[in-house]
Amino acid sequence: AKKAWLKIKNNPDIVFYIFMGLYFALMLVLAYFRDMVDDEALYYRETWLMSEVLKNGEWIGNYGVGLHGFLFKLPPALLFLVTGPSIDIVTIYNILIGMLTGFLFFKLLKSTLKNSWFAVFATVFMMTSFHFVLAMPTYLRDIPSLLMVVVFLYGVVKKWNRWWMSLVFLLLLDSKEYVFLVFAVFFVIWLFISSREVGFWK
Repeated sequence: AKKAWLKIKNNPDIVFYIFMGLYFALMLVLAYFRDMVDDEALYYRETWLMSEVLKNGEWIGNYGVGLHGFLFKLPPALLFLVTGPSIDIVTIYNILIGMLTGFLFFKLLKSTLKNSWFAVFATVFMMTSFHFVLAMPTYLRDIPSLLMVVVFLYGVVKKWNRWWMSLVFLLLLDSKEYVFLVFAVFFVIWLFISSREVGFWK
């Protein structure tokens, strides 16, 4: 037991994955006690409509399903074709997106700051914040938009090419429009500042 404890203590990655496992289990428990209200009920109906339209072989663009984005609704809509409409499906889907967000955030900080313990603490801090926990077992757009913000930052740090960044911006726009506008402005500013063209500032 002592050796196992020392192994965990000296390996922040193990601590992170243990946290992620416990966190996922907690979210599944919270999802059992949830109910849909306000905006997420609207998003759920849009997903349901997408599923029915696809089932009938029609183009979803002829229906009002894109007002609040549709790309992130497409995977659960396709699942509905097999399982039928289910609140559990969309809730677990959102939880999985949140888990992916935490994983990518940890990887981003770990590779950028070269400090695994700081990456663990920062990720735990983010994922245990009130709004993050509140939004996880729902079908709101907050978690997908946060995922795309993290992916955007990851792409900037890793210097992805313009095609990948264009896809990121498309998904960011689909997740939340005003978040897209904010990051698009800052990305343009960053491109100007980081430009390596010799005569740029002349």
